[in-house]
Amino acid sequence: MTTAPTTRRSDIEGLRAVAILAVVLDHLLGRPVGGYLGVDVFFVVSGFVITTNLLREHSGTGRIDLLGFARRRALRLLPAAAITIAVTVVIAVAVLPSGRAASVARDAVFAAIGAANWHFAADGTNYFARDAPPSPLQHFWSLAVEEQFYLAWPLLMVLVLGWSRRAAVALVLVLAVASALCAGMAEPVGGYFATQSRVWELASGSLLAFVPDPLGHHHRLRRVVRACSGTVLLAVLLAGDERLGARWQPPGSS
Repeated sequence: MTTAPTTRRSDIEGLRAVAILAVVLDHLLGRPVGGYLGVDVFFVVSGFVITTNLLREHSGTGRIDLLGFARRRALRLLPAAAITIAVTVVIAVAVLPSGRAASVARDAVFAAIGAANWHFAADGTNYFARDAPPSPLQHFWSLAVEEQFYLAWPLLMVLVLGWSRRAAVALVLVLAVASALCAGMAEPVGGYFATQSRVWELASGSLLAFVPDPLGHHHRLRRVVRACSGTVLLAVLLAGDERLGARWQPPGSS
């Protein structure tokens, strides 16, 4: 909601943490069986958080500082990403056969430039494959999707918010519908990584950021509602991971 306070949203942070944990546990332990759905939740949350911040800045100053936004994202993401990529390549060269190490080094280049998702899609990588070891940098695909969103979204918001808030909402709706159609028609394996198949999730979160806060300045009531809704959302996420994962087998997971 656009009137969210400047303090950290513990409910949003908790939902994001559980989404990440579900993915990690799915890979490590195989439970929850639908843990990969945490990535979808993470994209929705990211769209909400980023758009909320952009709207708050625009409401407060009448503008969006694109360079400042880019600088904050870079300082938050790039140092940890660079260290992870470098350490992974060094370990791969030290312990893997030369051919496999070269493949990891190639993956590292695309991870470093924020194009890992397109790289894995072009290679026909199957995220759910069980018969081949995945790239140790494969999970950079989701960060690449977010980086591409961070690159384009603030600029689009600057353009449409200059017209009106309704224009911004209309743009988000159009992007969400177009992306959902792309996702529905995409080839299952490559489409899993494709940006156009994921924009609808980021756009869905962005739409929530445009919803006015019905509680106004009732800060205490807002905290209670957020705590309750956050608990419900966490329960839905965990239950959905189990039930959806058990009923739906991803492409290539057999």
